[in-house]
Amino acid sequence: MKKLKIANFILVTSVVTLIIGYCLWAVLIPMQDANEINREDIIRLQQEVAFNYPLGRFLLYVGFIGIGVSFVFYGKHLYVKLRDLRS
Repeated sequence: MKKLKIANFILVTSVVTLIIGYCLWAVLIPMQDANEINREDIIRLQQEVAFNYPLGRFLLYVGFIGIGVSFVFYGKHLYVKLRDLRS
């Protein structure tokens, strides 16, 4: 049960980290005529206008890794429960 509590904590922390990272990474102002701009210019514009692009990208990666780790904990917990039920 303690590992499941750890997995819950990691999952909640990861989701919060994802939300904060997205807010720092994304451009939260509306961009008009985005269809006329090529991809490289959009990426450059996003890096210039975002609050903190590198930190936001890092927090997004940390959040996704944390969600993956928590799913590994959940999967292991489920595997042990199913193994005990079969025995």
